[in-house]
Amino acid sequence: MGGTSSDVSLVRDGQAERTTEADIDGIPIRTPMVDVTTVGAGGGSIAWVDSGGALRVGPESAGAEPGPACYGHGGDRPTVTDANVVLGYIGDDTALGGELTLDVDAARAVLADLADEADLPDAEAAARGVVRVANATMTRAIRSATVERGHDPREFDLVAFGGAGPMHAAALAADLGMDRVVVPAPAGVLSAYGLLAADETHDAVRTITQPLADSDPDEIDAIYDELIESVLADASEPDAATIERAADCRYDGQSFELTVPVDAFSPDAVAEAFDAAHERAYGYTLSAPVELVNLRVTATIEGEPPDIDHTGAGDAVVSSREAIFPDNGSNGDDTDGDDATDRQSATVYDRPKLAAGATIAGPAILEQAESTTVVPPGWQGRIRGDGALVIQRGGSTGGDQ
Repeated sequence: MGGTSSDVSLVRDGQAERTTEADIDGIPIRTPMVDVTTVGAGGGSIAWVDSGGALRVGPESAGAEPGPACYGHGGDRPTVTDANVVLGYIGDDTALGGELTLDVDAARAVLADLADEADLPDAEAAARGVVRVANATMTRAIRSATVERGHDPREFDLVAFGGAGPMHAAALAADLGMDRVVVPAPAGVLSAYGLLAADETHDAVRTITQPLADSDPDEIDAIYDELIESVLADASEPDAATIERAADCRYDGQSFELTVPVDAFSPDAVAEAFDAAHERAYGYTLSAPVELVNLRVTATIEGEPPDIDHTGAGDAVVSSREAIFPDNGSNGDDTDGDDATDRQSATVYDRPKLAAGATIAGPAILEQAESTTVVPPGWQGRIRGDGALVIQRGGSTGGDQ
């Protein structure tokens, strides 16, 4: 979750899910890419009231300039970041990026205006509503990447990063029935870190639409050999590359494909793999013939991620401040109707100073230069050896797994 959007992807068995087709601004794209679901719910997403009187968030964003009202750069429309300031998750003494001080009064003022427009009692009620709407939008995106594709989110951990992601992660996990959140040490700059750690990959594809049962293994192997030669020619170190072969298949009459791995090509083996993939993705198989659409080859050269040396030193407790945790932070919804019981004193930590093995009991707020993490009441946190924070609902954080 960054400034303008939230991006969701599923990582299964250590690999991010990939797709070969997507729409970007209405334009169909057919190329291998990480399968990402994006929604307009970022820290800078603007909250507004529609013609029916309903509170909405995004997709319009305040951007970096002028940014949220709390930035003090002239922004005059309420954003998710302003709501987090009013709720106490981001303090008035927080220096975003290590240098940007916040204008809490400006955040409260724009949310008070929003409250008047939405017929809500005050700025805090508006802030609750903004965060709830943003969380609902992100929850739908996570369900789209999991439940709608045959995966139970309760069987996964929620990995939260971006400047704003760790603030909302525990509430999202609770909404989805997930019990564990992982916040990497470089949470706010994890995308940049990922660029340093990423493998070098090269892809090649050949379209050969034909019935799978009629495919000649020798002809298919010859095409694969040509594709392998092509990707190795682009690789920086061909001898270090690992080759993976795959095929896009569909049932006769379908207009979409699923990609399945191919070791030694055999029509029967590929058909069996496709049936299994289709059942996993959609919950059923068909007795229709299978069509072979594309052959794919990927050459991968493993990257060398930078070492993470986390030690932590000094007193990590910075202060404490009052924050609002709807329904004691258990599920992100305010069900008790008593605003006063939602206000709690949260311990504020300087996250980089937390040593490996340190434990944190919610309510707590962990600050670092590029992101903020919220540990609600009823959640427990533990710092792993690599500096990652593992937050568990109502119990043990599961050691270093």
